[in-house]
Amino acid sequence: MSQSEAPPADWRRASPLGILVYGLQSAGSLIVPVLIALMARQGDGMLALLAMPVVIAVLSAPFAVLRWLRYRYWIDDESVMVQQGVLSRKLRSVPRDRIEDVRIEQALLPRLIGLAAVRIETGGGGADEIAITYVRLADAEALRARLRAYATRVHAQAGRAPAQAGRGQGVVDPPLSAQDDEGQLLFAMNPGRVMLSGLFEFSLFFFVALLALITQFRDLLPFDPWDWMFWRDLLAGQAGWLTGLGVVSQVLVILALLSGLVVLGLMAGVIMMVLRNWGFRLDQTPRGLRYRRGLLKRVDVVTPLHQIQAAAVSTGAIRRLFGWHSLTLITQSSESQLDEQLAVPFGRMAEIAHVMAAVGYSLPNDEMAWKQCDPRYPRDQAALSMVRVLLIGGLLLAVPALLKLLAGGLGLTARWQDVQADWYGLIEWTPPVLAVLLLMRAIPRIADTLMMHRTNLHFLGNQQLVVRTGWLAPGFTLMSRTRLHAMSVAQTALARHRCYANLLLDGAGTATGIMGMPKNGAWDLRAELLPDVLAHDFASLARKTRPIQN
Repeated sequence: MSQSEAPPADWRRASPLGILVYGLQSAGSLIVPVLIALMARQGDGMLALLAMPVVIAVLSAPFAVLRWLRYRYWIDDESVMVQQGVLSRKLRSVPRDRIEDVRIEQALLPRLIGLAAVRIETGGGGADEIAITYVRLADAEALRARLRAYATRVHAQAGRAPAQAGRGQGVVDPPLSAQDDEGQLLFAMNPGRVMLSGLFEFSLFFFVALLALITQFRDLLPFDPWDWMFWRDLLAGQAGWLTGLGVVSQVLVILALLSGLVVLGLMAGVIMMVLRNWGFRLDQTPRGLRYRRGLLKRVDVVTPLHQIQAAAVSTGAIRRLFGWHSLTLITQSSESQLDEQLAVPFGRMAEIAHVMAAVGYSLPNDEMAWKQCDPRYPRDQAALSMVRVLLIGGLLLAVPALLKLLAGGLGLTARWQDVQADWYGLIEWTPPVLAVLLLMRAIPRIADTLMMHRTNLHFLGNQQLVVRTGWLAPGFTLMSRTRLHAMSVAQTALARHRCYANLLLDGAGTATGIMGMPKNGAWDLRAELLPDVLAHDFASLARKTRPIQN
Protein backbone atom coordinates (compact mmCIF):
# COMPACT_ATOMS: atom_id res chain seq x y z
CA MET A 1 0.00 0.00 0.00
CA SER A 2 1.45 3.35 -0.93
CA GLN A 3 1.57 6.18 1.57
CA SER A 4 -0.92 8.25 -0.42
CA GLU A 5 -3.48 5.43 -0.15
CA ALA A 6 -3.11 4.98 3.61
CA PRO A 7 -6.51 5.14 5.34
CA PRO A 8 -6.68 7.48 8.35
CA ALA A 9 -7.47 4.55 10.65
CA ASP A 10 -4.00 3.11 10.07
CA TRP A 11 -2.23 6.14 11.47
CA ARG A 12 -1.13 5.94 15.08
CA ARG A 13 -0.93 8.78 17.58
CA ALA A 14 1.71 9.36 20.21
CA SER A 15 0.91 9.16 23.90
CA PRO A 16 -1.48 11.90 25.14
CA LEU A 17 1.03 12.61 27.91
CA GLY A 18 3.19 14.07 25.17
CA ILE A 19 0.96 17.16 25.33
CA LEU A 20 2.57 17.97 28.68
CA VAL A 21 6.06 17.65 27.18
CA TYR A 22 5.16 19.80 24.17
CA GLY A 23 3.56 22.40 26.44
CA LEU A 24 6.60 22.72 28.70
CA GLN A 25 8.91 22.90 25.68
CA SER A 26 6.88 25.80 24.31
CA ALA A 27 6.70 27.42 27.75
CA GLY A 28 10.48 27.55 28.05
CA SER A 29 10.76 29.85 25.06
CA LEU A 30 7.94 32.10 26.34
CA ILE A 31 9.25 32.85 29.84
CA VAL A 32 11.50 35.80 29.02
CA PRO A 33 9.23 37.64 26.51
CA VAL A 34 6.12 37.16 28.67
CA LEU A 35 7.90 38.39 31.79
CA ILE A 36 9.23 41.48 30.02
CA ALA A 37 5.81 42.24 28.49
CA LEU A 38 4.03 41.93 31.85
CA MET A 39 6.53 44.16 33.64
CA ALA A 40 6.38 46.79 30.91
CA ARG A 41 2.58 46.82 31.14
CA GLN A 42 2.09 46.63 34.90
CA GLY A 43 5.35 48.00 36.27
CA ASP A 44 5.22 45.60 39.24
CA GLY A 45 7.81 42.85 39.21
CA MET A 46 6.11 40.67 41.87
CA LEU A 47 2.71 40.86 40.19
CA ALA A 48 4.36 39.99 36.85
CA LEU A 49 5.98 36.92 38.41
CA LEU A 50 2.63 35.76 39.79
CA ALA A 51 0.80 36.29 36.50
CA MET A 52 3.50 34.77 34.32
CA PRO A 53 2.60 31.05 34.81
CA VAL A 54 -1.05 31.70 33.95
CA VAL A 55 -0.20 33.66 30.82
CA ILE A 56 2.35 31.07 29.65
CA ALA A 57 -0.10 28.20 30.23
CA VAL A 58 -2.81 29.99 28.26
CA LEU A 59 -0.44 30.64 25.36
CA SER A 60 1.35 27.28 25.22
CA ALA A 61 -1.50 24.82 25.91
CA PRO A 62 -3.39 25.28 22.60
CA PHE A 63 -0.21 24.89 20.56
CA ALA A 64 0.75 21.75 22.51
CA VAL A 65 -2.66 20.16 21.87
CA LEU A 66 -2.55 21.07 18.17
CA ARG A 67 0.96 19.71 17.85
CA TRP A 68 -0.12 16.39 19.37
CA LEU A 69 -3.24 16.17 17.22
CA ARG A 70 -1.24 16.80 14.04
CA TYR A 71 1.51 14.31 14.91
CA ARG A 72 0.98 10.78 13.59
CA TYR A 73 3.14 7.85 12.60
CA TRP A 74 2.53 4.75 10.51
CA ILE A 75 4.46 1.48 10.16
CA ASP A 76 3.76 -1.08 7.47
CA ASP A 77 5.72 -3.78 5.66
CA GLU A 78 7.43 -1.24 3.41
CA SER A 79 8.28 1.89 5.37
CA VAL A 80 8.05 3.95 8.52
CA MET A 81 6.39 7.35 8.16
CA VAL A 82 5.90 10.32 10.44
CA GLN A 83 3.48 13.15 9.65
CA GLN A 84 3.65 16.34 11.67
CA GLY A 85 3.16 20.08 11.54
CA VAL A 86 0.39 22.56 12.37
CA LEU A 87 0.73 25.36 9.83
CA SER A 88 3.05 23.51 7.44
CA ARG A 89 2.68 19.76 7.04
CA LYS A 90 5.71 17.50 6.75
CA LEU A 91 5.79 13.79 5.90
CA ARG A 92 9.01 11.86 6.41
CA SER A 93 9.44 8.26 5.28
CA VAL A 94 12.19 5.64 5.56
CA PRO A 95 12.05 2.25 3.82
CA ARG A 96 12.20 -0.49 6.42
CA ASP A 97 14.87 -2.44 4.55
CA ARG A 98 17.24 0.53 4.95
CA ILE A 99 16.90 0.81 8.72
CA GLU A 100 20.34 0.48 10.29
CA ASP A 101 19.44 0.75 13.94
CA VAL A 102 16.72 1.94 16.31
CA ARG A 103 17.57 3.67 19.56
CA ILE A 104 15.58 4.98 22.53
CA GLU A 105 16.19 8.32 24.24
CA GLN A 106 14.61 9.69 27.40
CA ALA A 107 15.02 13.32 28.38
CA LEU A 108 14.27 14.38 31.96
CA LEU A 109 10.56 15.19 31.71
CA PRO A 110 9.58 12.29 29.40
CA ARG A 111 11.53 9.95 31.66
CA LEU A 112 9.62 11.14 34.74
CA ILE A 113 6.24 10.39 33.15
CA GLY A 114 7.31 7.16 31.46
CA LEU A 115 7.70 8.41 27.86
CA ALA A 116 10.53 7.94 25.37
CA ALA A 117 11.59 8.99 21.89
CA VAL A 118 12.34 6.36 19.26
CA ARG A 119 15.04 7.44 16.80
CA ILE A 120 15.52 5.49 13.58
CA GLU A 121 18.90 5.58 11.88
CA THR A 122 19.86 4.47 8.39
CA GLY A 123 23.66 4.62 8.82
CA GLY A 124 24.06 7.34 6.23
CA GLY A 125 25.54 9.83 8.68
CA GLY A 126 24.17 13.17 9.79
CA ALA A 127 20.85 13.58 11.57
CA ASP A 128 18.37 10.82 12.34
CA GLU A 129 16.02 10.03 9.50
CA ILE A 130 12.93 9.74 11.71
CA ALA A 131 12.17 10.36 15.36
CA ILE A 132 8.88 9.16 16.91
CA THR A 133 8.10 11.36 19.94
CA TYR A 134 6.69 10.66 22.47
CA VAL A 135 5.39 7.15 23.21
CA ARG A 136 5.24 5.04 26.33
CA LEU A 137 8.51 3.31 27.19
CA ALA A 138 6.96 -0.15 26.73
CA ASP A 139 5.64 0.88 23.31
CA ALA A 140 9.06 2.27 22.38
CA GLU A 141 10.74 -1.02 23.26
CA ALA A 142 8.09 -2.92 21.30
CA LEU A 143 8.64 -0.67 18.28
CA ARG A 144 12.38 -1.23 18.42
CA ALA A 145 11.96 -5.01 18.68
CA ARG A 146 9.45 -5.04 15.80
CA LEU A 147 11.61 -2.99 13.46
CA ARG A 148 14.72 -5.03 14.22
CA ALA A 149 12.90 -8.33 13.79
CA TYR A 150 11.54 -7.17 10.44
CA ALA A 151 15.04 -6.15 9.30
CA THR A 152 16.29 -9.61 10.19
CA ARG A 153 13.73 -11.34 7.97
CA VAL A 154 14.18 -9.01 5.01
CA HIS A 155 17.97 -9.05 4.96
CA ALA A 156 18.20 -12.78 5.64
CA GLN A 157 15.97 -13.42 2.63
CA ALA A 158 17.94 -11.00 0.48
CA GLY A 159 21.27 -12.37 1.70
CA ARG A 160 22.73 -8.94 2.38
CA ALA A 161 23.26 -6.52 5.23
CA PRO A 162 20.96 -3.56 5.90
CA ALA A 163 23.33 -0.84 4.75
CA GLN A 164 24.15 -2.88 1.65
CA ALA A 165 20.59 -3.41 0.46
CA GLY A 166 20.48 -2.99 -3.27
CA ARG A 167 24.23 -2.34 -3.50
CA GLY A 168 25.82 -5.77 -3.63
CA GLN A 169 26.26 -8.94 -1.65
CA GLY A 170 27.87 -9.07 1.77
CA VAL A 171 28.02 -10.93 5.03
CA VAL A 172 24.81 -10.73 7.03
CA ASP A 173 24.97 -9.34 10.55
CA PRO A 174 23.74 -11.46 13.44
CA PRO A 175 19.94 -11.52 13.68
CA LEU A 176 18.19 -8.43 15.00
CA SER A 177 15.72 -9.18 17.76
CA ALA A 178 14.58 -8.01 21.13
CA GLN A 179 17.16 -10.29 22.77
CA ASP A 180 19.92 -8.23 21.17
CA ASP A 181 19.60 -5.75 24.04
CA GLU A 182 21.28 -8.24 26.36
CA GLY A 183 24.97 -8.83 25.98
CA GLN A 184 28.34 -9.17 27.64
CA LEU A 185 29.48 -6.32 29.84
CA LEU A 186 32.63 -4.65 28.50
CA PHE A 187 32.90 -1.52 30.63
CA ALA A 188 30.89 0.32 33.28
CA MET A 189 31.35 3.37 35.49
CA ASN A 190 30.11 3.44 39.08
CA PRO A 191 29.05 6.76 40.69
CA GLY A 192 32.43 7.19 42.36
CA ARG A 193 34.32 6.96 39.09
CA VAL A 194 31.87 9.29 37.35
CA MET A 195 32.43 11.99 39.98
CA LEU A 196 36.18 11.38 39.96
CA SER A 197 36.25 11.95 36.20
CA GLY A 198 34.59 15.32 36.75
CA LEU A 199 37.55 16.49 38.86
CA PHE A 200 39.68 16.31 35.70
CA GLU A 201 37.16 18.32 33.65
CA PHE A 202 37.68 21.85 34.98
CA SER A 203 34.99 24.07 33.50
CA LEU A 204 33.85 27.70 33.73
CA PHE A 205 30.28 26.66 32.96
CA PHE A 206 28.90 28.50 36.01
CA PHE A 207 30.35 31.81 34.86
CA VAL A 208 29.07 31.37 31.31
CA ALA A 209 25.61 30.49 32.64
CA LEU A 210 25.67 33.49 34.99
CA LEU A 211 26.63 35.80 32.15
CA ALA A 212 23.79 34.40 30.02
CA LEU A 213 21.27 34.93 32.85
CA ILE A 214 22.47 38.49 33.41
CA THR A 215 22.10 39.20 29.71
CA GLN A 216 18.58 37.71 29.58
CA PHE A 217 17.27 39.45 32.71
CA ARG A 218 19.17 42.70 32.37
CA ASP A 219 16.02 44.81 32.69
CA LEU A 220 15.05 43.11 35.95
CA LEU A 221 18.33 43.83 37.76
CA PRO A 222 18.70 46.83 40.09
CA PHE A 223 21.81 47.90 38.14
CA ASP A 224 22.95 47.96 34.54
CA PRO A 225 25.61 45.23 34.07
CA TRP A 226 26.94 47.02 30.98
CA ASP A 227 27.41 50.40 32.73
CA TRP A 228 31.15 50.85 33.11
CA MET A 229 30.66 53.63 35.70
CA PHE A 230 29.02 51.10 38.06
CA TRP A 231 31.93 48.68 37.77
CA ARG A 232 34.44 51.52 38.13
CA ASP A 233 32.91 52.63 41.43
CA LEU A 234 32.65 49.02 42.62
CA LEU A 235 36.31 48.35 41.83
CA ALA A 236 37.31 51.59 43.49
CA GLY A 237 35.63 50.58 46.75
CA GLN A 238 37.10 47.09 46.72
CA ALA A 239 40.54 48.39 45.79
CA GLY A 240 40.47 50.80 48.73
CA TRP A 241 39.47 48.05 51.14
CA LEU A 242 42.18 45.71 49.84
CA THR A 243 44.83 48.43 49.99
CA GLY A 244 44.09 48.98 53.69
CA LEU A 245 45.05 45.40 54.49
CA GLY A 246 48.56 44.21 55.11
CA VAL A 247 50.65 42.40 52.51
CA VAL A 248 50.01 38.99 54.06
CA SER A 249 46.27 39.64 54.23
CA GLN A 250 46.23 40.79 50.62
CA VAL A 251 47.96 37.60 49.52
CA LEU A 252 45.53 35.48 51.54
CA VAL A 253 42.52 37.26 50.05
CA ILE A 254 43.84 36.74 46.52
CA LEU A 255 44.59 33.07 47.21
CA ALA A 256 41.09 32.62 48.68
CA LEU A 257 39.52 34.13 45.55
CA LEU A 258 41.61 31.91 43.28
CA SER A 259 40.79 28.86 45.39
CA GLY A 260 37.10 29.67 45.15
CA LEU A 261 37.42 29.95 41.39
CA VAL A 262 39.14 26.54 41.22
CA VAL A 263 36.50 24.92 43.46
CA LEU A 264 33.68 26.30 41.32
CA GLY A 265 35.42 25.05 38.18
CA LEU A 266 35.86 21.57 39.67
CA MET A 267 32.23 21.51 40.84
CA ALA A 268 31.08 22.43 37.35
CA GLY A 269 33.16 19.61 35.89
CA VAL A 270 31.73 17.08 38.34
CA ILE A 271 28.15 18.20 37.63
CA MET A 272 28.67 18.01 33.87
CA MET A 273 30.13 14.48 34.06
CA VAL A 274 27.38 13.29 36.40
CA LEU A 275 24.70 14.59 34.03
CA ARG A 276 26.42 13.10 30.98
CA ASN A 277 27.87 9.77 32.12
CA TRP A 278 25.73 8.70 35.09
CA GLY A 279 25.07 4.96 34.89
CA PHE A 280 27.44 4.52 31.94
CA ARG A 281 27.43 0.94 30.71
CA LEU A 282 28.94 -0.58 27.56
CA ASP A 283 27.82 -4.06 26.43
CA GLN A 284 28.79 -6.24 23.50
CA THR A 285 25.65 -7.58 21.82
CA PRO A 286 25.18 -9.63 18.65
CA ARG A 287 24.17 -6.37 16.97
CA GLY A 288 27.20 -4.34 18.07
CA LEU A 289 28.25 -2.20 21.00
CA ARG A 290 25.38 -0.94 23.15
CA TYR A 291 25.97 1.88 25.58
CA ARG A 292 23.63 3.55 28.02
CA ARG A 293 24.34 6.73 29.91
CA GLY A 294 22.86 9.95 31.25
CA LEU A 295 21.12 11.21 34.37
CA LEU A 296 18.61 13.77 33.10
CA LYS A 297 18.65 12.54 29.50
CA ARG A 298 18.99 8.77 29.26
CA VAL A 299 20.55 7.57 25.99
CA ASP A 300 20.42 3.99 24.76
CA VAL A 301 22.42 3.47 21.54
CA VAL A 302 23.76 0.48 19.62
CA THR A 303 26.75 1.04 17.34
CA PRO A 304 27.15 -1.74 14.72
CA LEU A 305 30.71 -3.03 14.49
CA HIS A 306 30.92 -2.49 10.74
CA GLN A 307 30.41 1.27 11.26
CA ILE A 308 33.56 1.61 13.37
CA GLN A 309 36.24 3.18 11.18
CA ALA A 310 38.97 3.98 13.71
CA ALA A 311 39.78 4.10 17.40
CA ALA A 312 41.41 6.94 19.33
CA VAL A 313 42.97 6.72 22.80
CA SER A 314 43.45 10.08 24.51
CA THR A 315 44.27 11.53 27.91
CA GLY A 316 45.16 14.84 29.58
CA ALA A 317 48.35 16.23 30.96
CA ILE A 318 47.13 15.71 34.53
CA ARG A 319 44.97 12.63 33.95
CA ARG A 320 47.97 10.82 32.46
CA LEU A 321 49.88 11.17 35.74
CA PHE A 322 47.13 9.19 37.50
CA GLY A 323 46.83 6.56 34.76
CA TRP A 324 43.43 7.58 33.35
CA HIS A 325 42.63 7.53 29.64
CA SER A 326 39.60 7.54 27.35
CA LEU A 327 38.66 5.61 24.22
CA THR A 328 36.66 7.06 21.31
CA LEU A 329 35.33 4.87 18.51
CA ILE A 330 35.04 6.87 15.32
CA THR A 331 32.14 5.80 13.14
CA GLN A 332 30.67 6.73 9.78
CA SER A 333 28.16 9.10 11.36
CA SER A 334 30.51 10.58 13.97
CA GLU A 335 30.73 14.00 12.33
CA SER A 336 27.52 15.02 14.10
CA GLN A 337 27.54 12.54 16.99
CA LEU A 338 31.18 12.24 18.00
CA ASP A 339 30.51 12.39 21.76
CA GLU A 340 28.04 9.50 21.50
CA GLN A 341 30.85 7.19 20.35
CA LEU A 342 32.85 7.61 23.56
CA ALA A 343 33.26 3.95 24.46
CA VAL A 344 35.40 4.46 27.60
CA PRO A 345 35.07 7.98 29.01
CA PHE A 346 37.41 7.40 31.95
CA GLY A 347 39.28 4.15 32.37
CA ARG A 348 42.57 2.32 32.72
CA MET A 349 44.57 1.07 29.77
CA ALA A 350 43.72 -2.55 30.62
CA GLU A 351 40.01 -1.73 30.38
CA ILE A 352 40.55 0.10 27.11
CA ALA A 353 42.49 -2.86 25.70
CA HIS A 354 39.59 -5.15 26.59
CA VAL A 355 37.09 -2.97 24.70
CA MET A 356 39.40 -2.54 21.71
CA ALA A 357 39.87 -6.29 21.42
CA ALA A 358 36.08 -6.64 21.17
CA VAL A 359 35.99 -4.34 18.12
CA GLY A 360 39.03 -5.85 16.41
CA TYR A 361 41.87 -3.49 17.34
CA SER A 362 44.95 -4.03 19.47
CA LEU A 363 46.81 -1.48 21.55
CA PRO A 364 50.39 -0.57 20.57
CA ASN A 365 53.21 -2.14 22.54
CA ASP A 366 56.93 -1.64 23.12
CA GLU A 367 57.87 -4.22 20.49
CA MET A 368 56.66 -2.06 17.62
CA ALA A 369 59.26 -0.56 15.29
CA TRP A 370 58.16 3.08 15.62
CA LYS A 371 59.21 5.58 12.99
CA GLN A 372 59.92 9.21 13.85
CA CYS A 373 59.21 12.41 11.99
CA ASP A 374 61.93 14.50 10.37
CA PRO A 375 63.86 16.32 13.19
CA ARG A 376 63.70 19.58 11.22
CA TYR A 377 59.89 19.64 11.29
CA PRO A 378 59.43 20.27 15.08
CA ARG A 379 62.13 22.95 15.08
CA ASP A 380 60.45 24.77 12.19
CA GLN A 381 57.01 24.55 13.79
CA ALA A 382 58.32 25.79 17.15
CA ALA A 383 60.03 28.73 15.46
CA LEU A 384 56.83 29.66 13.60
CA SER A 385 54.82 29.46 16.83
CA MET A 386 57.30 31.69 18.64
CA VAL A 387 57.17 34.25 15.85
CA ARG A 388 53.36 34.37 16.05
CA VAL A 389 53.46 34.79 19.84
CA LEU A 390 56.01 37.61 19.61
CA LEU A 391 54.00 39.41 16.94
CA ILE A 392 50.73 39.21 18.89
CA GLY A 393 52.46 40.11 22.16
CA GLY A 394 54.16 43.09 20.53
CA LEU A 395 50.85 44.35 19.20
CA LEU A 396 49.29 44.05 22.65
CA LEU A 397 52.14 45.99 24.25
CA ALA A 398 51.79 48.69 21.62
CA VAL A 399 48.06 49.22 22.22
CA PRO A 400 48.40 51.86 25.03
CA ALA A 401 50.97 53.85 23.05
CA LEU A 402 48.84 53.72 19.91
CA LEU A 403 45.74 54.87 21.80
CA LYS A 404 47.67 57.72 23.38
CA LEU A 405 49.08 58.73 20.00
CA LEU A 406 45.61 58.60 18.45
CA ALA A 407 44.15 60.71 21.26
CA GLY A 408 46.91 63.30 20.78
CA GLY A 409 46.32 63.42 17.03
CA LEU A 410 42.60 64.05 17.59
CA GLY A 411 43.20 66.66 20.28
CA LEU A 412 41.75 64.49 23.04
CA THR A 413 44.79 64.25 25.30
CA ALA A 414 42.99 65.70 28.31
CA ARG A 415 40.04 63.37 27.82
CA TRP A 416 42.44 60.42 27.51
CA GLN A 417 44.05 61.31 30.82
CA ASP A 418 40.63 61.50 32.48
CA VAL A 419 39.73 58.04 31.15
CA GLN A 420 42.98 56.62 32.47
CA ALA A 421 42.33 58.15 35.87
CA ASP A 422 38.76 56.81 35.94
CA TRP A 423 39.93 53.28 35.18
CA TYR A 424 42.87 53.39 37.64
CA GLY A 425 45.47 52.50 35.02
CA LEU A 426 43.64 49.42 33.71
CA ILE A 427 44.30 50.50 30.14
CA GLU A 428 48.02 50.73 30.86
CA TRP A 429 48.63 47.38 32.53
CA THR A 430 45.98 45.15 30.95
CA PRO A 431 47.84 44.65 27.58
CA PRO A 432 51.11 43.58 29.31
CA VAL A 433 49.17 41.12 31.48
CA LEU A 434 47.48 39.66 28.41
CA ALA A 435 50.86 39.39 26.67
CA VAL A 436 52.32 37.52 29.66
CA LEU A 437 49.30 35.15 29.76
CA LEU A 438 49.71 34.52 26.03
CA LEU A 439 53.38 33.68 26.53
CA MET A 440 52.60 31.38 29.47
CA ARG A 441 50.03 29.56 27.37
CA ALA A 442 52.40 29.25 24.42
CA ILE A 443 55.43 27.90 26.32
CA PRO A 444 53.99 24.39 27.01
CA ARG A 445 52.76 24.13 23.41
CA ILE A 446 56.13 25.14 22.03
CA ALA A 447 57.85 22.64 24.34
CA ASP A 448 55.42 19.96 23.15
CA THR A 449 56.24 20.89 19.55
CA LEU A 450 59.99 20.63 20.14
CA MET A 451 59.50 17.08 21.44
CA MET A 452 57.60 15.95 18.33
CA HIS A 453 60.57 14.07 16.88
CA ARG A 454 60.34 11.77 19.91
CA THR A 455 56.59 11.74 20.55
CA ASN A 456 55.03 11.94 17.06
CA LEU A 457 55.54 8.39 15.87
CA HIS A 458 53.81 5.98 13.52
CA PHE A 459 53.79 2.27 12.91
CA LEU A 460 52.36 0.27 10.01
CA GLY A 461 51.30 -3.26 10.90
CA ASN A 462 49.83 -6.01 8.80
CA GLN A 463 46.26 -4.85 9.44
CA GLN A 464 46.35 -1.49 11.18
CA LEU A 465 48.13 1.85 11.13
CA VAL A 466 48.98 3.44 14.47
CA VAL A 467 49.74 7.16 14.83
CA ARG A 468 51.05 8.46 18.17
CA THR A 469 50.99 12.18 19.01
CA GLY A 470 51.59 14.40 22.02
CA TRP A 471 54.16 14.69 24.79
CA LEU A 472 52.30 16.17 27.77
CA ALA A 473 49.08 14.36 26.78
CA PRO A 474 50.05 11.45 24.50
CA GLY A 475 47.38 9.76 22.42
CA PHE A 476 46.99 7.08 19.75
CA THR A 477 44.88 6.85 16.63
CA LEU A 478 44.42 3.38 15.16
CA MET A 479 43.01 2.86 11.66
CA SER A 480 42.41 -0.37 9.81
CA ARG A 481 44.25 -0.47 6.50
CA THR A 482 41.07 -1.67 4.80
CA ARG A 483 39.14 1.39 6.04
CA LEU A 484 41.31 3.98 4.29
CA HIS A 485 39.49 5.79 1.49
CA ALA A 486 42.00 8.38 0.32
CA MET A 487 45.58 9.50 0.89
CA SER A 488 47.43 12.67 -0.05
CA VAL A 489 50.95 14.01 0.39
CA ALA A 490 50.96 17.72 1.30
CA GLN A 491 53.88 20.17 1.42
CA THR A 492 54.06 23.86 2.26
CA ALA A 493 56.69 26.15 0.75
CA LEU A 494 58.86 25.68 3.84
CA ALA A 495 58.35 21.90 3.76
CA ARG A 496 59.47 21.74 0.12
CA HIS A 497 62.59 23.69 1.01
CA ARG A 498 63.32 21.48 4.04
CA CYS A 499 62.41 18.21 2.24
CA TYR A 500 59.67 16.86 4.50
CA ALA A 501 55.93 16.31 3.94
CA ASN A 502 52.62 15.46 5.64
CA LEU A 503 50.76 12.29 4.75
CA LEU A 504 47.00 12.89 5.15
CA LEU A 505 44.75 9.83 5.55
CA ASP A 506 40.97 9.92 5.09
CA GLY A 507 38.35 7.35 5.99
CA ALA A 508 34.57 7.36 6.32
CA GLY A 509 33.87 9.84 9.10
CA THR A 510 37.48 10.18 10.22
CA ALA A 511 40.72 11.76 9.11
CA THR A 512 44.21 11.75 10.53
CA GLY A 513 47.68 12.59 9.36
CA ILE A 514 51.34 11.76 9.85
CA MET A 515 53.05 15.10 10.08
CA GLY A 516 56.63 16.00 9.21
CA MET A 517 57.69 12.77 7.55
CA PRO A 518 60.79 12.73 5.35
CA LYS A 519 59.52 13.35 1.83
CA ASN A 520 60.69 10.00 0.46
CA GLY A 521 59.26 8.21 3.49
CA ALA A 522 55.84 9.79 2.94
CA TRP A 523 55.71 8.64 -0.68
CA ASP A 524 56.97 5.16 0.26
CA LEU A 525 54.30 4.78 2.96
CA ARG A 526 51.62 5.97 0.54
CA ALA A 527 52.78 3.40 -2.02
CA GLU A 528 52.64 0.67 0.63
CA LEU A 529 49.09 1.58 1.66
CA LEU A 530 47.74 2.16 -1.84
CA PRO A 531 47.13 -1.56 -2.69
CA ASP A 532 44.99 -1.90 0.45
CA VAL A 533 42.86 1.08 -0.58
CA LEU A 534 42.40 -0.10 -4.17
CA ALA A 535 41.73 -3.72 -3.23
CA HIS A 536 38.38 -3.03 -1.53
CA ASP A 537 35.00 -1.95 -2.80
CA PHE A 538 33.62 0.15 0.05
CA ALA A 539 30.05 -0.38 -1.16
CA SER A 540 30.29 -4.05 -0.29
CA LEU A 541 32.77 -4.44 2.55
CA ALA A 542 32.07 -7.45 4.74
CA ARG A 543 30.48 -6.57 8.02
CA LYS A 544 32.16 -9.17 10.19
CA THR A 545 35.06 -7.81 12.17
CA ARG A 546 38.07 -10.00 12.72
CA PRO A 547 40.79 -9.25 15.27
CA ILE A 548 43.55 -7.05 13.92
CA GLN A 549 47.05 -8.15 14.75
CA ASN A 550 50.17 -6.09 14.45
